[in-house]
Amino acid sequence: MMTSIQLALDDDDLLTASLLVAQKFDADISLPFYISVIRQWEQRLRLKIDLRGPVKEQVRALNQFFFTELAFAGQPRSLLASDYALMDQVILYRNGCAVCLSILYCHLARAIGLDVKGVSFPGHFLNRVKVNEQQSLFFDALTGKQLSWNQLEQLYRQMSIEEPEMSVSDDVVRPASSRDVLMRLVQNLKAAFIDQDQFQQALIASELLVSLNPDDPYERRGRGWVLQQLNCYGGAYADYQYYIRQCPQDPAAHLLKLQLRSHSLKSEILH
Repeated sequence: MMTSIQLALDDDDLLTASLLVAQKFDADISLPFYISVIRQWEQRLRLKIDLRGPVKEQVRALNQFFFTELAFAGQPRSLLASDYALMDQVILYRNGCAVCLSILYCHLARAIGLDVKGVSFPGHFLNRVKVNEQQSLFFDALTGKQLSWNQLEQLYRQMSIEEPEMSVSDDVVRPASSRDVLMRLVQNLKAAFIDQDQFQQALIASELLVSLNPDDPYERRGRGWVLQQLNCYGGAYADYQYYIRQCPQDPAAHLLKLQLRSHSLKSEILH
């Protein structure tokens, strides 16, 4: 399964990758069914778009199709609900987190030839539409609302509490890679399952995150915590030790080392 996800990422096919992620949590999910639904939407969209018209008009028609006709909607108050981060559920019920909506939106946009990519903006997930070499438009992935540069600046400053005068740089609005988008989606899933006390499901998400970024000590630490909740002390101890070795100067690593020395976790492993 992880090989299939990797192949989808290599092909820059985030929609398939996200459905494969959902299949990790429900093996009965039929990928051909969901792909066929998307193909039908693509065909309907092409009939509504003047493919030779200005980019801005095509985007307006796409927004009308996606957010009004298909009635996709975001759930900003229900971010910690796993159904809003499982792509099969998002397609069926047309409600989802910003990352899932962005994946679908960008897929449909590319189907009609538009250059649209997701942006992992602090606190918000955006869709960036390339109009030409000099101009890009930015839209809130949850609502489809266009955001001006001044509005982006205000949002960024709200998130930059320690440095409220910081300005948006090109790096902040740079399109995210397919891997980074999928990582953010799986992180949403992991947080949702933890919030729902579904630690076995959270472990599947943690395993995915470690597979996507095997050298990241923070993902290993996160998996260790989930394993500990499941009383899998040997695996938790190994992940914690890896994190401590890789980040010896991190204050959190020092605290964790003290906890491992004093806590019963080690004795539970030995017994």
